[in-house]
Amino acid sequence: MLQMANYEFIRKQHVLLEKSIRQISRETGYSRQTIRKALRSTEKPKYKLTKPKKLHVMGDYKDIILEWIRQ
Repeated sequence: MLQMANYEFIRKQHVLLEKSIRQISRETGYSRQTIRKALRSTEKPKYKLTKPKKLHVMGDYKDIILEWIRQ
């Protein structure tokens, strides 16, 4: 995954220096599809968890505690 600095570098190369996508791809080693994706994106890339984190300390007891609170 590209970091924000890489996105900015790619945009700068394409817009300010008017380099082609193919030339940026050759210089950076990223695929042309990745370069296009970086040029299309306008927001900061975000990390997405594939599955939610488990609550290690309270995980097993959370339901019991919530039931006590409800009562």
